[in-house]
Amino acid sequence: MSQLTYNPRIVIDGLENVHLISATYSSKNNNTISSLNAVIDSSDFKESKLFGSKVEFFLNCGSEDGNPIFVGFVKQADSTEEKINIKAVDVRGFLAQSDVNLTDENNYDGYSLGSFLKEYIDKHINNEYVTYINTNNINDTKPKVLLTGKRGNFNVMSLVNSMLKDSKDDSDVSRMLDYTIDVIGNSIFFKKKKRLDDYVSLSLSLHNGIQSFNYKERPAIFQAVYDDKNFVYGSNPSGPFTKKISTEKEWPAEKAEEVYKDIINNLDNNKEITVNSSVGHYVGLDSIIHLNVDDSNISGTHRVVSKTITFGKGAMNLSLGLNNTPAKISEYFN
Repeated sequence: MSQLTYNPRIVIDGLENVHLISATYSSKNNNTISSLNAVIDSSDFKESKLFGSKVEFFLNCGSEDGNPIFVGFVKQADSTEEKINIKAVDVRGFLAQSDVNLTDENNYDGYSLGSFLKEYIDKHINNEYVTYINTNNINDTKPKVLLTGKRGNFNVMSLVNSMLKDSKDDSDVSRMLDYTIDVIGNSIFFKKKKRLDDYVSLSLSLHNGIQSFNYKERPAIFQAVYDDKNFVYGSNPSGPFTKKISTEKEWPAEKAEEVYKDIINNLDNNKEITVNSSVGHYVGLDSIIHLNVDDSNISGTHRVVSKTITFGKGAMNLSLGLNNTPAKISEYFN
């Protein structure tokens, strides 16, 4: 196998000849905002002029890229005499910094989640001079989720993620598929998780890509507590491990069903796998990867739930986080 060449570059507000010293790109499941931490030559910019600047990061792994792997805006910059450290987040950062107050007089009753996002972004984030978030590709989930009756003051990103919990494809309870709000460039859209028996994007082995791997395994949880009630699924071979589940459902039967689905959906979510690889830099989150290793605990298909790429001193490293069921939404920023 020939050695890959790496020539990543960064473009800031259209300026292409920026001297990139090092960079770390991190994306951790599609409901966590992707980030880029980069170190650039201080002679190219003044720190004060970088805040809010548009950043495009081209990986150029093996060949020149036509499109950036990351598009975002600078939210932090720190400088020394020789270099500037910048942190940029993808365009979903605008949603995480926006609030909406829904009242009886001002609301989005009848709006689907997709139509709400499109109208809110075009009215409150984009303007006639700058399109921060391209809304042309915003779609709807199946089933649609409506904002009818939704009242209160909400962070927009939190509201979207909370309502996405009601958009699961549960036609097969043992393999429920939820939706995430994904991003390509400056476009956002809703994407349904793939099944593990879907198309395999990449096969990795110790002879093809894998440099090292490790994993953590936790006992499967069969018991839950919600609203001071106990739920037990089947037998309990792994001991008395219990999780607390919060549900916003109104009726007892709906609450019990949501808890049941949560337990079922996470029975196999007890392995956290990390693979350091020399290939797979362009594989996307939620892609299906097959691991061909001797360890029967993790050999097989898994879903990509995180990706970290670091570059510095001419070397590029790739770390993939894998799991065979979706990761929970625990944070928005890395």
